[in-house]
Amino acid sequence: MTTAMQVTRFAEAPEYQAPGHHAMRCLRVQGMEAGPSTAMWMAISTIAPGGSIAPSTSPLEKMYVILEGSVE
Repeated sequence: MTTAMQVTRFAEAPEYQAPGHHAMRCLRVQGMEAGPSTAMWMAISTIAPGGSIAPSTSPLEKMYVILEGSVE
């Protein structure tokens, strides 16, 4: 059985608003509205200076990878 690779180009990734996220641009690159995955989803977020994420809990594990700059 062969499965096709799901490709989401950065310029075509759907933007979404995440609750509790301020001064951020969030783009979905896999799962949900970006593709057929039901096991996970992945996004790329750009946080502007002064941006923030409110503390919250959810049943899903979250992982953040910092590509440039720092988060405090």
